[in-house]
Amino acid sequence: DRELVERYRSAVPARLFGRRAPLGMYHDGASTARAEGDGFAFEAAPVLALAGGPAVRTAGDGLAYRNTRGARAAGHLGRLYFETRATENQRVPLVFARDSARATAPGLGFVKAFGDDGYDYFETTGSVGYRDRFVDVRLARDRNDWGAGIGTLFLSDHSAAYDHLRIAAAAGPVRYTMAVARLTTPDRDPRGRDTVLPSKYAAFHRFSVTVGRVQFDAFEAVVFHDDTLNGNRRGLELGYLNPVIFYRAVESDIGSGDNALLGAGLSVRGRGVRGYAQLIIDEFSARTIGDDDANNKWGLLAGAHAVDLGLPGLESRVEYARMRPYLWGHRTESSAYVHYNDVLGHDAGPNADRATLALRYRPDVRTAASLSVARTRRGRDPAGAYVGADPRVSYEIRRDDLAPTFVGIRQTAWDVKAVLSRELLPRLAVDLAGTLRTLDDAERGLTRNGAVTVGLRWEIAALGLGE
Repeated sequence: DRELVERYRSAVPARLFGRRAPLGMYHDGASTARAEGDGFAFEAAPVLALAGGPAVRTAGDGLAYRNTRGARAAGHLGRLYFETRATENQRVPLVFARDSARATAPGLGFVKAFGDDGYDYFETTGSVGYRDRFVDVRLARDRNDWGAGIGTLFLSDHSAAYDHLRIAAAAGPVRYTMAVARLTTPDRDPRGRDTVLPSKYAAFHRFSVTVGRVQFDAFEAVVFHDDTLNGNRRGLELGYLNPVIFYRAVESDIGSGDNALLGAGLSVRGRGVRGYAQLIIDEFSARTIGDDDANNKWGLLAGAHAVDLGLPGLESRVEYARMRPYLWGHRTESSAYVHYNDVLGHDAGPNADRATLALRYRPDVRTAASLSVARTRRGRDPAGAYVGADPRVSYEIRRDDLAPTFVGIRQTAWDVKAVLSRELLPRLAVDLAGTLRTLDDAERGLTRNGAVTVGLRWEIAALGLGE
């Protein structure tokens, strides 16, 4: 994995390959700089992303644009390190999807209205931690991405940033990570008064061992909240703070009222090629594991990543993910595997599948071109019914114990993104980007949206059109 990451870490359109680009040299999972020894370092820089261009939409033509301004700083003092970033943003996306009732939008926290079809929001992330040869302890408001692919079933960076404590340890071929996070359900006071949003909590374990060219991952998570049993619990559950314990056993001992998930992953590296797969299980019935029983809540993901196959500088990925209905959901929204309306797993959501092809080419160190094509099929909930497409809804209100994948109103979406980037100065780049999105809904018909923009970026990844 490190060989592939190191080789193409600096490619500009990183988001097209499913990951947010590193904030700086200390960002989780994407940095080689190590806060070790007795030295110190500090860096600060402005953050800028200005992009815009014409958009053609089924609902009416117009513009798609982004205006992001801010600053970031990072540094270390011996083994102590920190990083922070703050941006002010106005965006008119290609596809407007703001939830006005909860004042949020996909992948974001709180947003305000910007015109009729835009977002206005302030976003900040920050982390402080300690890192030595074996251990990395980090307290942060940020995202995490646990997985080898474009998407991941375990813990993705699709949702808004959240507060968490993460402890990671590595010794030889063994890596272990635990994290505890505070998540949010964005229910706001209907009268517009300031209120503290409801909190819920999640704990995660991930264990990895590498033998030769094979890496095996085991994953578990549990989501819990206040008042699980008539108000008998407030805040964190101490049993879930144990870094070396099996969550499902703790859940059973304290009353089995929480949402536990298990997962496993496998990655095999060859010469310039890596294959990987993931399985996540939310719930299943052993007697009906291969049937369409609604209790069989699982997801599968498989993919391959290749570099320098036939053309130096060419990188390619192909990936397929399938998620059963009701996956990531639970008895209440407060125990669902969701933060700020976004699922913490694969962003296609439950009752869906996605096939993705991504290409990236770097003819030289300052030029990069990317193309991503994704087809997503899903079954959405009909009006007045629930078929397992929204993990925020309680699965206890389902009307049928049979739930074949794609049940409900069938949708097929195509998402095509292309970005051509040229780095003018270190971390300063200009982009020419294009996006085409179509959605064919069996009940509402076909919609098409497309745009082309030109943009200038400084200290931020290429996000494509309207992102």
